[in-house]
Amino acid sequence: MITRLEISGFKTFHDFSITLSPLVLIAGVNAAGKSNLFDVIQLLSRLADTDIRSAFGDLRGEAFELFEQQPDGSYVPEMRFGVDMLVDRKVRDNWGSEAELKYTRLRYEVVIGREKDKRGVDRLFIRHESLVPIQRGEDKWYKNYIGASDEYWLPKVTGGRVPFVSTEQKGNVTTINLHQDKGSRGRPRPAADLESTMLSSVTNTEFPHALAAREEMRKWHFLQLNPVKLRIPSDKFTAREIMAPDGTDLSATLFRMKTEDPLVLQDISREMANLISGVKSIDVAEDTVGRRYVIQVAMDDGRNFSSQVLSEGTLRLLALATLKYDDRYSGVLCFEEPENGVHPSRLKRVLSLMQDLATDFREHRGFPLRQVIMNTHSPLLVGQLNEILNQQTLIGGDRASSIFFAKMVTAIKDGKKLNRTRMTPIVKPGKQAYLYDEKGTPAERQLSMLELKNYLESVEFDISPSQANEPAV
Repeated sequence: MITRLEISGFKTFHDFSITLSPLVLIAGVNAAGKSNLFDVIQLLSRLADTDIRSAFGDLRGEAFELFEQQPDGSYVPEMRFGVDMLVDRKVRDNWGSEAELKYTRLRYEVVIGREKDKRGVDRLFIRHESLVPIQRGEDKWYKNYIGASDEYWLPKVTGGRVPFVSTEQKGNVTTINLHQDKGSRGRPRPAADLESTMLSSVTNTEFPHALAAREEMRKWHFLQLNPVKLRIPSDKFTAREIMAPDGTDLSATLFRMKTEDPLVLQDISREMANLISGVKSIDVAEDTVGRRYVIQVAMDDGRNFSSQVLSEGTLRLLALATLKYDDRYSGVLCFEEPENGVHPSRLKRVLSLMQDLATDFREHRGFPLRQVIMNTHSPLLVGQLNEILNQQTLIGGDRASSIFFAKMVTAIKDGKKLNRTRMTPIVKPGKQAYLYDEKGTPAERQLSMLELKNYLESVEFDISPSQANEPAV
């Protein structure tokens, strides 16, 4: 789970930071930088899993275009990321070895630079990388969102802060070290020789905290449900057991869940009946001839349909309901414009489903760590989520707001204008306040829900042709 994200030098992000809860909605007009935040999360996830070139290749645009552009048209030489996270108390590697963690609150930093190699070709490389535990006394997020008295996720520990990954500079040589938990030097590597992050090389419990951070980051996904993938029955022998972010192997996931708990499809059926009128039950059967798993939907008028003829909206909702009830699913889910394909009268129920999908720390502690980060430009979605949140008591009060407003602000550098993304938290009307960061300097003021809705509505219904055709960053 991502609890805080710091970004500088990536697209329109400069000295940017945001503190996140288990359920987050980021609202704003088009080209405000909402999708760019998802790109950062996807990049960090890929950097924990593969080499630098492949990680950047998965994003939109050329790699150099992802660096922040200066007023003179040049690009900054590096991008910096810092992420605070909450990880599971235990970690397991691919060989079945399991380790219990001393720390569940970790901070990972990575700096990606670019320079020309001996051939004059631009090259991406790691300039800095670190992984350290977050000290109990410094952990404001834990106190606000879980509570200082709850020690399940934050066991008492003694001793100083030992790094699990660190960067050393000696003269012109930068070395990145992977340490064992007791602080031994571990595996030092010259940064210039690295084609991937040090974190991505950790595959076993010899380095449990580094492995836990890597496994957590690998589970940060951008949900892009493809109706074609959702409709296709899963192959019995080659299907994965957990649905892919594009919806591949939905039927295999449901079949696996059914074999583990025969009653789970009843829960999913009830969920779908609340979301779509006429749905009676959801089932998945094994086609022994075709060697595949096929989803069947029974309607209350007696008709039955396979997934191959279901509407895109129905399939999307079934995929979300499946994630909610799948005990094996965990991680961060980035979901763009959840209002698409959903009738306004059903939108509030969809938001409740997304809220149920995210971890509630007041519930059973064995619940998987799950986070849902959504973005939207719909005032209706913002208003309905606010209505849901107003009916609940969140630990930390207004500081625990799960709604942010994204906008472009203009900075002046060398006498020239530069657009940068800012995301400000929303508070209830009548409770306008100023925030202060850790250093005590004033930060941007919180917006009221009414201000946000008024702004979105005015922009959506009163926009000039030139603004409408403005390309997204």
